Amino acid sequence: MSRSRIKRNCRDLENDIRYSSLRRGKSGEAVIIEIEEFEAMRLCDYEGKNQIETAEIMDTSRGTVQRLLTAARKKMLHAILTDSCMVIKKD
Repeated sequence: MSRSRIKRNCRDLENDIRYSSLRRGKSGEAVIIEIEEFEAMRLCDYEGKNQIETAEIMDTSRGTVQRLLTAARKKMLHAILTDSCMVIKKD
């Protein structure tokens, strides 16, 4: 039996956000990035916060932030390298 999902502080998104390659005619699978992964990457990589600051903002541990960053970066690179659509999933 799996644990219930822990609520983390993330920005509110109206709907799922989709990004796709500008190259047409290629049909890669959709790569799903969870909102927590996207938020950790946005805070660390875009806003320049360190993992400890990000953990405090997201109300989670630094280790969780590191895991979220690793997963998000891997998924983003996979989407770029395979010409896939990226979807930021809210729930």
